[in-house]
Amino acid sequence: MDGFTLDSNTVKDGAEPAVAVNVASQFQLQHKMGQLDQDRCESTCDSAYLSECTYSSVSERLQDLRISDGQSESQVSSSSGRIQLSDFKDSVESRTANDNARPQKRPAEESLSEEVYLTTDAYDQDEEGDTPLSQSIIHEKVDIALKFIRYTSMPEFFNIRNCLGQTPLMLAVLTNQPKVCRALVVAGASVDIQDQGGNSALHLACRLGFTACIQHLTSPIQPIEMKNTVSARNYRQAQSLTSQLGLKNYEGLTCVHLATLRRDMNLLKYLVAIGANVNEPDGKSGRTSLHYAVEMNEFHLVQCILCDLGADVDAVTFDLCTPLHLAAGRGHVDIAFLLHGARADTQVQNFEGQCAYELTHNLELKELLSQGHQYETTNYFY
Repeated sequence: MDGFTLDSNTVKDGAEPAVAVNVASQFQLQHKMGQLDQDRCESTCDSAYLSECTYSSVSERLQDLRISDGQSESQVSSSSGRIQLSDFKDSVESRTANDNARPQKRPAEESLSEEVYLTTDAYDQDEEGDTPLSQSIIHEKVDIALKFIRYTSMPEFFNIRNCLGQTPLMLAVLTNQPKVCRALVVAGASVDIQDQGGNSALHLACRLGFTACIQHLTSPIQPIEMKNTVSARNYRQAQSLTSQLGLKNYEGLTCVHLATLRRDMNLLKYLVAIGANVNEPDGKSGRTSLHYAVEMNEFHLVQCILCDLGADVDAVTFDLCTPLHLAAGRGHVDIAFLLHGARADTQVQNFEGQCAYELTHNLELKELLSQGHQYETTNYFY
């Protein structure tokens, strides 16, 4: 098409030059709009994407598009500034054949009936091994993390570990985000995975004393919790949340040991109540929680483990030491009397053939232990 030019007759004496410029700009605008319509008509109906120019035009006009109940597609067409639905219905991929004919769901029934989920490239790892989900947890973007979890198709994506061996579940514990922890557990994230120190998510929670995270990691999953998560609905795994209670980290410690080292009696009671073994020996020395409490000289903690949790008073370590050996040898007299009152065996010999009374320098305790239990039980236990 020939270009638009101005001659001397277009601008006469006394006329505003802006009038000619305005005429030129209007003509160029009409020329551009005509070219845009021509380009759109020449595009194929099977194309899955709109061109950049067409998309910018359509996106501005989509705001004017309104579809009311009972309207047909022909009724939606507009003659002025509104876009016709038929112009791009083949360009944008539809999820259902007829959305308008489908009855509206009540809010209580809204769920992931349509399989919407993230593709695998949404879980690409960066140079430190973190996925976008891990990054959202690290930066405490709870809403983004929950959306990632909701629309993840397979639970294996939740178990991707970074360079430190940490999963998104561990990161949620370390940043103390109980809501994210629960969402991951319900969605199928493994609770048994261990980091480079051998710690599971529950180990980390017990070490840090994050009570809410501990409860969310161990509470049984209810069916209603699984309704709105893709992976939970598709992969209903019978994951035993109590299996993590017996896991030992690379220091040989279970969660019960960590709770004892924290001197947290409430946590100890909770762990034992849900199935943890209070008499579980550690992996390095064979010490139980009672041994650790005696070594720390925590009288009330020892009393709690013996009276409330029913620990074995005569449990032995790998070198055959009982808690009474440790109390006598370390000079914890009050605890030694308490253990004697709990009917601890005074005649057990350790690896070196020594009884507990041979290890103490307290004469009163030595005499009491050497006589066994021929006298009445002391009132320390009560």
